[in-house]
Amino acid sequence: MPLAWVFNLEADDERARGPGWLPSRALYAKLDRAVARLREALVREGDVVIDRERPAALGPSYTGAVWSVTPRSIALLRRAKVTVGPFPSEAIVTAVSSRAFAQRLPETSPREVMVTRDDRGTIELPSAPCRVSLAHTAAGRGHVLCETDAARDAAIEAAIERTGAAFVAERVEVVADFSIHGWIDRERTLTLGGPTESIVDRRTLAWRETVADASLDAHERSALEAEGLRAGEALASAWYFGPFGLDAFRYRTKGGAVELCARCELNARFTMGWPIGMRRHIAALLHAERGAT
Repeated sequence: MPLAWVFNLEADDERARGPGWLPSRALYAKLDRAVARLREALVREGDVVIDRERPAALGPSYTGAVWSVTPRSIALLRRAKVTVGPFPSEAIVTAVSSRAFAQRLPETSPREVMVTRDDRGTIELPSAPCRVSLAHTAAGRGHVLCETDAARDAAIEAAIERTGAAFVAERVEVVADFSIHGWIDRERTLTLGGPTESIVDRRTLAWRETVADASLDAHERSALEAEGLRAGEALASAWYFGPFGLDAFRYRTKGGAVELCARCELNARFTMGWPIGMRRHIAALLHAERGAT
């Protein structure tokens, strides 16, 4: 059965801003290049991409596929009259997409501290320079970089006022960015892909994802794969199924040593690196999973 795609890359913004939020044309324009890359990587012959503003009625011979499960993405599938699901519930996806969910996993270094209204003044916070994040973040949005402790405290207050929690992490010198990706089926079977690396062109600031086999040493690869399995098992235990991605980075410590943070962000959705890391599994997972012929 062919797929009808909704590439709602603004999903994390929708979760962060709540019901009634609508993406602007300016945001769509920023996301268009990424959407074009996803079309090339994930849309096969016979599939279609649903127009996000004027969805045509396609009918139930198409099965809906979304970048991330949100009220708006499911509403678009219904407006296109395609077969919807199966998907995990929106409540489950919202819960596991929060940085609070990743806080339940074993701590990684450098650590990230969750602060709520009840925690203020009772826990030790990373000193500035640091980063303060909202519960739901995406592509650099939802973070505040703080150069002083006063700025950190103000950012924490603003985040708590907005969403009830703030997430504070020490800022370090990042040397390289990596990811690992996976898929969880409805029987909670986990398929893990290969690691990828995000490379930024220093001249144009354009970035691309590539296979990371040659960039990671054996210890780093083992740590990243172990963290990917741990994250996938945690998602499955929370009754999530579908795609996920785990971000990591190599960094330089204050003492000059180079180490790997094997988990800095967990995404319960597709990611830009997912088609690369999961390239050997795409046909089987996306189409066979949905009863495609």
